[in-house]
Amino acid sequence: MATTVMEKRTARFPSLVRAFKSVNYAAQQYGRMGFYLANYMAGARVGGRMPEGTFDAPDGETKIKGPGWPALLADAQGLMRRERRAMARGDYEYPENGLQPLKTFMKVADYLRDTAVVGDRRRAAQHQEVFASLVAERERYPRYYLQNFHYQSDGYFSKASAKRYDFQVDVLFTGVADAMRRRARPWLNEVLRTPKQARLTHADFACGTGRFLGELARNYPDASLIGVDLSPAYLDLAAKELPKRNGIRLIHANMEATPLDTASLDSATVIFAFHELPKKARSNAVKELSRVLKPGGRLVIVDTLQLGDHAAYDGLLHVFPKGFHEPYYAEYVASDQDGLMAKHGLQKAGQERAFLSKVSVYDKMLEIGSSVPKP
Repeated sequence: MATTVMEKRTARFPSLVRAFKSVNYAAQQYGRMGFYLANYMAGARVGGRMPEGTFDAPDGETKIKGPGWPALLADAQGLMRRERRAMARGDYEYPENGLQPLKTFMKVADYLRDTAVVGDRRRAAQHQEVFASLVAERERYPRYYLQNFHYQSDGYFSKASAKRYDFQVDVLFTGVADAMRRRARPWLNEVLRTPKQARLTHADFACGTGRFLGELARNYPDASLIGVDLSPAYLDLAAKELPKRNGIRLIHANMEATPLDTASLDSATVIFAFHELPKKARSNAVKELSRVLKPGGRLVIVDTLQLGDHAAYDGLLHVFPKGFHEPYYAEYVASDQDGLMAKHGLQKAGQERAFLSKVSVYDKMLEIGSSVPKP
């Protein structure tokens, strides 16, 4: 294939190209933060949002002081700086998620319309519309899944919900949701960047609309990628949005029991999903993840912080399930995740905090009680 003039010029000045990408990333991410923060404030006026300041602890008597906006925004910017350094080192590629004016404007209008409905639902504590309306689905889906998580319209069961989900998550995290997801990437490099004869296989469980799968496809073009989710509507959108050239396989299945073969995965991710599973379902999911991972395979989880991970944010962890319908959140943030993983043969390999989330890394032991072989 012929090399273009631009490719020749950029190849001659790699440091200049890297500097341009770094500056472009910073401008893009600060623009995203400002944009989604403005939508957060607009949404707060329309439908209400989590309060700031001092919160009641679960005992109803103790007061917990939460962080204000200056501290939160400074922390988000710290994550962006960490990302920028990681990209400069070549840990992963610069993102391709700039704002598209017309498409984004339409999402803003839809978000604000729905936020008013969500606000009414929150004030009325109505979070079982999905279960009440989808009678035919009760045989096919677990009871815990048939809810309006976050008081969102249609739960995870409509095209409209799928189309607005990523926008809602970006608003909640002021434009750095993708940056939090991407912190899983450096932990996957030593598995998926290892030169091997066979094609390596990675599965993203609870993949939703495929947001993180798209990142994986750009960074690991030779990997065999699988997305598993319980929502047909979200998988349909993922099928439309994800790059076709990577041959990504999408599977409609419950994470507690999948059709994947035993010891078939080199690595796996679970992002923003465990806190929405009740204790028993979460244990079943971990058991299944351990089954499908190869010995020495890696599991990376990105999810909410747990109590004690960052004391300054403990107040937010207590109030979050009150402001949003998150029925299993309080139990999750107080649970022993490392102990659950060890019970199913997954050994802790690393951890880091990424703004409001935690990246937890586990390797599959050769057998329970053994150590993990070095990559």
